[in-house]
Amino acid sequence: MKYERFEDLPVWQLAADLAVSVFEWTQQPSFRGKGDLAADSRLDQQSAKF
Repeated sequence: MKYERFEDLPVWQLAADLAVSVFEWTQQPSFRGKGDLAADSRLDQQSAKF
């Protein structure tokens, strides 16, 4: 299969879905607390996208 754009790659689409899931997950009040793990996780998932 030939892909016209890198965004069409299945792995890219899965990574984008994962990024959305992580963001939604970190919005939950139970995720907030010591060390602000939510902010760290958002930075990690953003850096995974080039």
